Amino acid sequence: MVKYMSFSTFRVSIGVNVASSKRETYYQRWRREHPRLQIYLSKEEYEWLKERADAKGVSMKDLVLEAIKCERSVELEKNLEFLRGFYRALDLF
Repeated sequence: MVKYMSFSTFRVSIGVNVASSKRETYYQRWRREHPRLQIYLSKEEYEWLKERADAKGVSMKDLVLEAIKCERSVELEKNLEFLRGFYRALDLF
């Protein structure tokens, strides 16, 4: 009677790295680099968001991404104003 071993057991027994054969696929890499964001809105909030997206002619996703970009630019501008004020104060001394 011949005893058969699995392919992964055979690979380990001959010294082949098993982890190297389980490389991350493109889809797995993409999912890791693009985390999912899921939120729950009330019916009124959802309808308002849908109306705004329809009025602008964009998808709801694009509307939310645009809001995020605007928030980031406002934050950057606020930091720049702080630095400008800081350097003006240093110039006084």
